[in-house]
Amino acid sequence: MKQITVPFLDLKKQHKKIKKQILKNWEDILVNASFVGGSWVEKFEDQFKSFCETDACAAVDSGTDALEVALRSLGVKPGDEILAPANTFYATVEAILLIGAIPVLVDCKHGTWNINEDLIEEKLNSKTVGIIGVHLYGNPCEMDTINKIAERHNLWVLEDSAQAHGATYKGRKCGSLGNAAAFSFYPGKNLGSTGEGGAITSNNKEFIDRCKQVRNHGCKVKYVHEILGKNSKMPTLIASALSVKMNYIEEWTEKRRRNAAYYYKYLSNVKQIELPEIKDYSNPVWHLFVVHDKTNNRDKLHEYLKSQNISTGFHYPVPVHMQNHFKNIYEPDDFPVAKYNASQSLSLPMYPELTKKQIKFVCDKVKEFYKQHEKR
Repeated sequence: MKQITVPFLDLKKQHKKIKKQILKNWEDILVNASFVGGSWVEKFEDQFKSFCETDACAAVDSGTDALEVALRSLGVKPGDEILAPANTFYATVEAILLIGAIPVLVDCKHGTWNINEDLIEEKLNSKTVGIIGVHLYGNPCEMDTINKIAERHNLWVLEDSAQAHGATYKGRKCGSLGNAAAFSFYPGKNLGSTGEGGAITSNNKEFIDRCKQVRNHGCKVKYVHEILGKNSKMPTLIASALSVKMNYIEEWTEKRRRNAAYYYKYLSNVKQIELPEIKDYSNPVWHLFVVHDKTNNRDKLHEYLKSQNISTGFHYPVPVHMQNHFKNIYEPDDFPVAKYNASQSLSLPMYPELTKKQIKFVCDKVKEFYKQHEKR
């Protein structure tokens, strides 16, 4: 019997289908020598704002810069405090630190692993200016509650939608739920670029105009630097490839949802693991499919699956509060749910081209591992 191999992610399959379309666009760009800005960037911004059901979009050169440019455009100053989840990719807090502001961490909720909205208000003080809600793994956080808290205390809300392209919360698209949202188009994302890329969306066109000014050295007019900005423009080659991929994002999203349903079907009776908890108001897009081992054998499961040619991942093995910058600020047990998630979570393969056969093979091997472990 032929051995089945299941990579964690397979971008080669995705690009094989659209290679000719992307290369045609790149040839035109090379001929015209238009490498920064221009019609391709504007076209992608129009496509993406429509996809997110927002009024405006500013394309930038990475997801991290999307966060930083958005924060600068929101008027964040050094010393301002911003609430953010302890369970997130480091870029969420890194962007805050880059402009001299202070991230104040909030633990996550067991099950969804998103920011625990019940713990937000106790973290607020006179220095707090805003809240970042992360739609972790492509699963929306509790935005209505977060927005109500922000309204009561005159704060802004920024969505970190780096993993949530197309996810919906109560029927509304992530990216349209707060004052603004930041997206990443890192190659492995649901909408991945051919390099780095990011975008900011909002229903406030004046805010997006300011983002576009910040991303271009603070200029509205060339050589006239009205505000302090930075160089965060999206390359034209990246925008043109993303524009092609916009024609497929809905199809890819439904395939991810189909694959998640297969995982639920085949793993629902495995008592040793905990499957993701999905609230009735959410329709996730499954950037990652993350399970939690209940038996303290996560690392052994990872190694066993690896021995069976199945690639899995850890997202994220060191939580934010235990990173070097925060070691003198927080204790490891200050955020117990985030700490638990870091030590017990395992990300299974998830991408649109993943087949039912591959998923069943993964699930069979998970069951096989626990069956063998019980005999020891």
